[in-house]
Amino acid sequence: FAEKLRSKELKVRNLVDPEVYVRVDYNMFETVMRNLLSNAIKFTPRGGEITLSAKEGKETTEVVLKDTGIGIDPIHLRKLFAIDTVFSRAGTEGEKGTGFGLVLCKDFIRANGGTIRVSSEPGVGSVFSLFLPKPS
Repeated sequence: FAEKLRSKELKVRNLVDPEVYVRVDYNMFETVMRNLLSNAIKFTPRGGEITLSAKEGKETTEVVLKDTGIGIDPIHLRKLFAIDTVFSRAGTEGEKGTGFGLVLCKDFIRANGGTIRVSSEPGVGSVFSLFLPKPS
């Protein structure tokens, strides 16, 4: 995503401690993170910021991707992960999507024993939180 980040003048901050671990299928997790980052880039206006962080709990680790994007209207939030409803819109510079990426993310996270949540405020940005099992 380096070229798109550069062209949109987006700043990415990685605050994840390299000693934080989760128990997941690497390829599934990589796909989820790639999709979430792609969406954050797509929906964050020029000059915005994307932040990755993680915090360990007792049994799970919360991995968070937060952006200063255009946000999602509350009436559309529940559509994001629904297989029976396709919700797609153009990005801040006309980028297109299929509307199926977050459904796949939810399925992959669930297949790894985790959950995904989103909070968002129009004009402020979105926060995607993945709650994933810690290694045994």
